[in-house]
Amino acid sequence: MENLNKLNKEFKKNKKYIYICNSILILIQFVASYQCSYVDPRQLGISAIYIAIFSICLQSGHFEGNYLYLSGTIDIKQLRLNSKGTSNILIIIQLIMSIFLMIQNQYIALGFFSQFSLSGYGFWLADMKSGVERRSKTIKAENNYSKSMLKQLIVLGIIPATIKCILLMKEGGSNIIWILYSISLIVLSIYLLVKYIGIVNNREQIKEYVPKIRYLIAPTIKRTEGNLFTLILGLILGPYVLGNLQPLLKIAKSTNILTPIFLKMNYMKIDRTIKRNTLIYIILIYILTISIGYIIYFMFKRYELRIIDNISLISIISIFAYFTSQNYKSYLWTLYYKLKLSKQAIIDRIVLLLIKLIQLIIFYSLSYRNIYFPSEYIITLVVIPEIIYLIWTTKYYIIKRNTII
Repeated sequence: MENLNKLNKEFKKNKKYIYICNSILILIQFVASYQCSYVDPRQLGISAIYIAIFSICLQSGHFEGNYLYLSGTIDIKQLRLNSKGTSNILIIIQLIMSIFLMIQNQYIALGFFSQFSLSGYGFWLADMKSGVERRSKTIKAENNYSKSMLKQLIVLGIIPATIKCILLMKEGGSNIIWILYSISLIVLSIYLLVKYIGIVNNREQIKEYVPKIRYLIAPTIKRTEGNLFTLILGLILGPYVLGNLQPLLKIAKSTNILTPIFLKMNYMKIDRTIKRNTLIYIILIYILTISIGYIIYFMFKRYELRIIDNISLISIISIFAYFTSQNYKSYLWTLYYKLKLSKQAIIDRIVLLLIKLIQLIIFYSLSYRNIYFPSEYIITLVVIPEIIYLIWTTKYYIIKRNTII
């Protein structure tokens, strides 16, 4: 009993450290983006586009296999085989994208991309090394998993990101240093994937290494829908503008930090938290977050910080409203799953994905015809349809249909 209490205390302490380290990593990423927006905003924008694309591949490669195993949907053999197959594909994609950046002499962008890839692999490695033990539902397994997560967060997240900040201090550093930094992270990424996940060693039975399509669709749609905002800004406004927006995007995105924690801690009572006043609460949340953006705008203007140079107030408000939507989507879709409306969560994701794809096609077609809009109009026009749809789907499925009484 004493040993169990000790494990419980250690587990709670590790969870606290994970939240702290995650916050530190986000702060370091913001500092790096802020530094790079001075040094070379175009490369920062290019790295953001590459990262957005690769994170979609990374999410598909994970295929939420650990959760499928923990829920009993797949066995450990299938998890390991499928993970080997997707990890090998990810290595190839990472190498191809890295070579493209190298050929284009985008060495700082390559460094940002390589650091993101290594950090992204870290959580996967934790899932594969100790996450599978969580199926036993013991405090020892949970404690081991939290230790692994904390280790990966520090070693593969914070340390490489800190080195990146140091390299940016001296006017961006030399190209050779960025090349060495990137190659080191790429080699380390491949080594860790091969060591802890493995490689395909039986080409005759290649089908065994490929996850079922139904396991790939949901995470791919989820990540694609979430990353299209960055891709639209990058492809329509250009990498230079996207690079200048990165520090602000990092600040706005930080409002999403507490959402997963809140949902985990309040999952059992989430369907009783908000009843008939759902829309009022939604509007209040948007007003609160937009007010934060409004305060940041005038605060940075007063102290003449470069973060908001050439960025209008309406752009800042729209960006903060967008990340408020990300928070609300997480809550809404968790609520759907709790109320056994999982199909509606998938429908929402597909609809929002299609809306963004249509927006991308329209804006790209107009720019191809040399018809351009100011950046603040494009940002606002991307955000507004999503907010309208989320309010409508909330009203229809939760209020009108009396899902929550």
